[in-house]
Amino acid sequence: MSDVVRFAWLAMMLESCLAVGVSPCTVAAAEGGNNGQPEKAALLKEYVPAADRMEAVYRNATIEAILHQEKWKWRSPENTTIHVVVKTRGEAIRVEQRPLDGERAGFEFVHVAHPVASFSVSAPSNSNEYALDALSGNYTAAVEEARLSKIIFAPTTILEMRIADFLALPELKLLDVSHTEEDGEEIATVRFEREVRRGDKTRRSEGVLRFLPKRSWALREYRIGNNMQARLEYEGQIDGVPILKTAEYWRLHKGERVNIERYEVLDFTTKVAPEDDFTLAAFGLQDVRRPAPSFGSWLVIALGAAILAIGIGLRLY
Repeated sequence: MSDVVRFAWLAMMLESCLAVGVSPCTVAAAEGGNNGQPEKAALLKEYVPAADRMEAVYRNATIEAILHQEKWKWRSPENTTIHVVVKTRGEAIRVEQRPLDGERAGFEFVHVAHPVASFSVSAPSNSNEYALDALSGNYTAAVEEARLSKIIFAPTTILEMRIADFLALPELKLLDVSHTEEDGEEIATVRFEREVRRGDKTRRSEGVLRFLPKRSWALREYRIGNNMQARLEYEGQIDGVPILKTAEYWRLHKGERVNIERYEVLDFTTKVAPEDDFTLAAFGLQDVRRPAPSFGSWLVIALGAAILAIGIGLRLY
């Protein structure tokens, strides 16, 4: 393959990846590249389509849950309980949080990530008078903020990153992929090693990911290094995609589980929220999005441009 053809192929691949929101390194790995690791390519080739199907369900749903935060070191109070509702509509995400205890109790905090405009609002729980806390055009940053509410991302995400992209990282090396059976369920265990460079130093850490390959390769549990762990449980399914029941995350500090986050899903429906739910107008605030010009508006603009062109032509003549 000539350099010109190779460059054109890479350009087309990058354009296609960006169009569908898939990481180029994920596609390259799935096609057999990625540092000469055919086992990684084979894993991604099987995992990515299943994860895409799962994300399609979770990104068009409404989920209600209770979040328990326990033993949060270096924060007061250490224990809090939050009522969470997540609404999704494709790329649009709306996360509603109502703390049930602590100093933030009695307030509702809403984060909206939308490709057009992302924002955060808040209001007393017994009031509909919302205040605008933040407004941003940075959709990527807003999604990262929404990822802090892990419900819709839990089955396909690790460390606030898509597992497909995480596995495709060039610095990540697969050590072993094995399949076992536990309680009549097939478990795929992926052991990996990752090198992280910070300044002049390179730190190497190992981890384990465990999946349910018969259930859309949903994430079952993981361990990163020696202290970051998670475990997920599922109940029921929609179109073959398992529905999250609980998700628990924690760290180990001196042998003790701390910074515990436990989500208990109360309701999961494939009810797609209307587009208006992701606008400031939904909270009684002036929306920053402008409606598309009507036919009449375009006609006025066209006539104005024509008159201007005629005037310029007469002056030149």
